[in-house]
Amino acid sequence: MLLPKKKTINFKANNYYSLADGQIFIGNHFRVKEYKALVPLFVASYCQVADEYLDDYGQQGIISMEILKDYFGELPFPCYSIMLRKAIPVEPVNAPSLALEHLQSATFFGDTSNWRSSSMTREKMMRTIPTYLHHMSHAYIPLRCYGDAYRPYVQELPPIINNIWFNEGFMWFLPYDTLKMDRLKNLFYENVYNTSPIIKKMSLSQLSQIASTMYGIDFRLGTAVFSRGAMMAIEMNNYIKEKTNSKKSMRDVMRYLYIWSKESHRPFTMEEFPGLINKGAGVDLSEIYNRWQLPVH
Repeated sequence: MLLPKKKTINFKANNYYSLADGQIFIGNHFRVKEYKALVPLFVASYCQVADEYLDDYGQQGIISMEILKDYFGELPFPCYSIMLRKAIPVEPVNAPSLALEHLQSATFFGDTSNWRSSSMTREKMMRTIPTYLHHMSHAYIPLRCYGDAYRPYVQELPPIINNIWFNEGFMWFLPYDTLKMDRLKNLFYENVYNTSPIIKKMSLSQLSQIASTMYGIDFRLGTAVFSRGAMMAIEMNNYIKEKTNSKKSMRDVMRYLYIWSKESHRPFTMEEFPGLINKGAGVDLSEIYNRWQLPVH
């Protein structure tokens, strides 16, 4: 029997978070395909039952980059990778298959029930793009623009985060805003107002704290917290447009927050946050912000 050759490969990282966010695929059955985009785009795929058709993933990544460049004014990464892993579950699972975002990549986990065997229609490709756009947008918020307690991450203890509604909700507002999908707004509404009465009684901070450790385990918490954040952003967007005759919108707020974090080299505090969004909007959003902190009625 021949033993595999052994060798050492050295990697350099600019800092701990770049190292921690690095992705490694090992084995003979994964594929990597490069696509020409605003910056190099790579799709890395492992599918246990068959090789997936990758070009639609590539096109969704290309479109997502273009949307985000227009929205924030720049791309914060030199290249980007979409990591796909579809495997037959070892045992039955009840939790949803969630994705994990990184500084310049996102990993999408799932079973093999929806693997892509051939090309999609343009309509279906755009209908399924929000997940990929949402996770690529996390390269801005919260990976480069975030509130207190998001970092540093201590591995032994999950951090208790008061503003997951911002991290997730504002970045679910972005696909709704850019793709003009009313079905997303309808989904947010259902998750906010037609969820468990116990969840509705929680303040936004309480819901975020519980979702810090239970986001995907009980996905009612995850959907409720990101939907409240998204609905807050939708209401703010409408208010900003009304008060400025559509000269400004939530796009200005998001870009302001991102640039502020980039230039400040630190997280914002939740005490600072209302003032920052007011500056970005050019109007007072305090009433909307304060109302969404309360339980849902």
